[in-house]
Amino acid sequence: MKSLMLRICTLLAATAFAHAAFADGKDYHDQNLKNHDFSQATLNGANFEGATLDGANFNNASAKKASFKGASLGGAGGLTTFQMTDLTGADFRESTGKPFFAKATLDKANLEGVALSPQECSLKGADLKGAKLSDIVNNCDFTGADLRGANLRGATLQSLNSSKWKGAIYNDDTSFPDGFDPKEAGMVLNNDK
Repeated sequence: MKSLMLRICTLLAATAFAHAAFADGKDYHDQNLKNHDFSQATLNGANFEGATLDGANFNNASAKKASFKGASLGGAGGLTTFQMTDLTGADFRESTGKPFFAKATLDKANLEGVALSPQECSLKGADLKGAKLSDIVNNCDFTGADLRGANLRGATLQSLNSSKWKGAIYNDDTSFPDGFDPKEAGMVLNNDK
């Protein structure tokens, strides 16, 4: 009997761990998850809309097509980190705070209006309309990204010149630091709405 109970408890614990570590499509909306550790978790399609994620750790996680819309991503509760996180197609619209992205994959992610400091990230085809980008640290890939209305004034010329911009879209409302030439960098002017 003890052996059976021990096996059942072991099975339940393993199942709970598997659900915590591999939470594809899990619903976390409006939850207070301050300082929660999601590192190395699989969170593809998870819903973090409106959640409080200040100080949360998403390092080395997979959160493809996850929604962080309206989430708090780093305030007084601490910096939310996404180091080496796969955020392909994730939605960050209307989120607050200034999350830390280092070597993250943000291809085709929606970061419209978000303040961020990407470091060595891939943002190919990302929607960065109206985003505020500062502290860009070398080697970010913005190939094909939409930067219409974005503010890049806080970035250094060195970091902008070391990043990839081929086919990235900008418009007359996109602001760059003095001395940066978007056309020379391979960007495309597009004032369409």
